[in-house]
Amino acid sequence: MFAGRLLQGGYIGVGSAIVPLYIKEFVPQLNGKYGMFHQLLFVFGVVWAFLLSMILHSILGETESYWRIVFGFAMLVAGWQGCMMHWKYDFETPRYLVSDNRNEEAMELLKMIYKP
Repeated sequence: MFAGRLLQGGYIGVGSAIVPLYIKEFVPQLNGKYGMFHQLLFVFGVVWAFLLSMILHSILGETESYWRIVFGFAMLVAGWQGCMMHWKYDFETPRYLVSDNRNEEAMELLKMIYKP
């Protein structure tokens, strides 16, 4: 259990550092708005997890199994996010594509991001 919490905490920390950088790459002119939205959703997730744990604890009582249900919900959300990142939003940033001499792909991506 300690190793799982350590791994989960590491991934949360890395995600908290990487997502704002990714936002800055994609929408530099709206960096503050999207950065605030990311932080707001992060805090909302913490509050939601606390409320879910509190509700399940009041329903199930003093058992040792309710934390597994809360952890299962976290695994479902993480799995959904991973699938969405892999299948729906699987593209590089325009800056990376240009630095890798893939200018045509970068232009297509910029056209997709900044639709006229």
